[in-house]
Amino acid sequence: MNKYAMGFLMLLVLLAAPVVSQSVDLGGLLGAATGQLGVSEEQASGGMGALLGTAKENMGGSKYGEMLSMVPGLAGLAGDAGGSAGGLMGAASSALGGGSGLGQAAQLTDTFKGLGLSPDMVGKFAEVALDYVQGEGGTQAMELLQSGLSFL
Repeated sequence: MNKYAMGFLMLLVLLAAPVVSQSVDLGGLLGAATGQLGVSEEQASGGMGALLGTAKENMGGSKYGEMLSMVPGLAGLAGDAGGSAGGLMGAASSALGGGSGLGQAAQLTDTFKGLGLSPDMVGKFAEVALDYVQGEGGTQAMELLQSGLSFL
């Protein structure tokens, strides 16, 4: 990824983090991330937004919408209207050619590095997200999200 693409991606993360923080209750998924992983609110919102945005891109609209209907409260973080980190990150991923699983994993790693997180945190964020979605929406919701993250 060239330095301009990386700069664009980081700008999107930084712009999206305040929007996500304002629209999502920290008692939910972001609270789980901050509590279980010891990350800041900005890191939690940027990381989860990027992760869910990529899952949304892989799942397609109908499956993604089905998952959101099973897990109330995720829509604000996931960017279902395209106005928060998930929507911005999905757009950035498409613009930067992130269609392949390998490319998506590399982009998530770069995004996490830009948030001050190590590359191994991508998998840890995914585990927290899957556990949260299963707890809030059941096994079917978790399996839907898992299908969007199968490249990890």
